[in-house]
Amino acid sequence: MDKYTKCSFPLFIFIGLLLFVSCEVDTSLDFPGPRPLPSGEQTVNGWIYNTMQINYLWNDEIPELEQIDETIDPEVFFMSLLSDKDGKGSPYSYIESTLTTKSNNLTTTHGINYTPVSFGGISVYYHINYVTPDSPAGDAGLIHGEWITHYNDIEINRNNYLDFDAYNGNMTLSLAQFIDGDLTHTRDVEIEAAIEMDVNPIHLDTVYTIEDKKVAYLVYNRFLSGPFDHNDHTYDNQLRSISSDFAAHNLDELILDLRYNPGGLVSCAQLLATLLAPKDKMGEVLCRLRSNKMLNEEYIYRLNESLIGNGTNLDMKRVYIITSSSTASSSEIIINGLRPHGVEVILVGGQTAGKNVASTEFTDDNFPWALNPIISTIENADGFGDYADGFIPDFNFGRDYEFLYRGEAKDLGDTEEYILSSVLQIINTGSLSGTRSRTMDNANLQILPHQQKGLHGAIVQ
Repeated sequence: MDKYTKCSFPLFIFIGLLLFVSCEVDTSLDFPGPRPLPSGEQTVNGWIYNTMQINYLWNDEIPELEQIDETIDPEVFFMSLLSDKDGKGSPYSYIESTLTTKSNNLTTTHGINYTPVSFGGISVYYHINYVTPDSPAGDAGLIHGEWITHYNDIEINRNNYLDFDAYNGNMTLSLAQFIDGDLTHTRDVEIEAAIEMDVNPIHLDTVYTIEDKKVAYLVYNRFLSGPFDHNDHTYDNQLRSISSDFAAHNLDELILDLRYNPGGLVSCAQLLATLLAPKDKMGEVLCRLRSNKMLNEEYIYRLNESLIGNGTNLDMKRVYIITSSSTASSSEIIINGLRPHGVEVILVGGQTAGKNVASTEFTDDNFPWALNPIISTIENADGFGDYADGFIPDFNFGRDYEFLYRGEAKDLGDTEEYILSSVLQIINTGSLSGTRSRTMDNANLQILPHQQKGLHGAIVQ
């Protein structure tokens, strides 16, 4: 399978603070640069230094070894090498212990993907983004758009809002919705204890008949090939099967919902783009990944017909993509990569994250650490890669639109769900009504950082 050219290891798009992916690299090669330091933690740090000096995108900004305390903890040492250009607020590059990371995508979870939000003051509320089917939360009937205000009678605030991630027992949730502009308690729900499960990134696929048009809808929440590692293609094969199901409906339009997709494997983006792109564009460049000036290497991913397998190329000339500030990296490759090939990409929702760099993982059997540095920039077939500020939607719902709409909670896939219904209106009329298209804002709104369980370290080798 010809996934890319001039590359000796798989490359993954880095997805930001919430999602990380990895691959194995042979670090036994005789890389140039300083030799590893002689013993103990210094050997670990010497390996880190050598690897970063050769592969890090901003390797010309790494301090001289003599300026660094090579005896410090490897995590601290790694962070001391990073450029100010790495990340937005927090670095994209990261290091993790291989003693604690999991080797698959199975995670212990209640099945709630959420975002903690403050509207000013100390109180924090969890916006439910989506609920995993057949999970404890799914069985309890939680849906997209509801808000969690308490769990087990604990009032959530800025001091304790991260504790929810670590809680795995049975619990009672207090749920609310915005009614006439006020967050109003609606019900209490009992949730069974968290279970270990595979959180499939292909959340929903369906086809609607809207005004005699066949409209496909796909909710895709991460670019992962399968539940175990990048050699597992369970999810890729599911995408192929979905493409054939869509093709059987003779589609008029397709909606790709990436509002909660922070990225993942470039190879999965390559597959999805190949399934969507015009048939006569097979073989064309989807994206180029460019290394640092010392390596001076280019990694090319193409629209590759051989990837389709038992799937079907949908030959789309237009795709509607639902976006938000969580739409990042591999999701943005789809947006940026399809546009040079005659696909009208119409964005609806919020401005994307703007992660236009890629990372990969480096390991060594001698050390219990995995390095995940940024190693390249990303650009499309036209050479465009200057989207660090993100892509602004054609139909812009404002800053983090999904939290600013004060409407009734509707699950993803419900044609009355606010954003999906808006896209369907655009498809039917070419525009939005004034009440839908206006930019909504709330100066007090703040989305708080957190690391959703099941995202960090979901795929390691």
